[in-house]
Amino acid sequence: MGKRARAQWLEFMGIGAMCLLTLGCNTQAWPETYPVVGKVVTKDGKPHTSGLISFMLASDPSIKCGGGIAEDGTFTLNTVSRAEDASSKTFTGRAPAGEYDVSIYPYPGTAGGGRAAYTLKKKYIIEPNESNDITVVMEPVVK
Repeated sequence: MGKRARAQWLEFMGIGAMCLLTLGCNTQAWPETYPVVGKVVTKDGKPHTSGLISFMLASDPSIKCGGGIAEDGTFTLNTVSRAEDASSKTFTGRAPAGEYDVSIYPYPGTAGGGRAAYTLKKKYIIEPNESNDITVVMEPVVK
């Protein structure tokens, strides 16, 4: 093989190796996140006073956000990105935009405690803006 043919072959193999390495890496960037606060209330408008709230992105169930529900029913969503290399990043008070399925996990010994979770009927939307203040009404899905 001549010098020129060998150089072209090495260049071709180098490009091929880079393509294979790229396929094995997660190069997708984490979506933009936005501030999210809210309040959990019962159907009659009273605050739900404890537990955890979980938002799962309807279009990508691997994206989940959550937070604790305070005594006045308020919450702040936090998101943790999980990378394949076991590294992660926390987006405190923030979540990606989109439509979410929402579940409430009551603490044992509190109102609604003893249930595994309430999955809510309504989907909630996080808008791509700097002001998401969501009121979540506890209307569980009938199973």
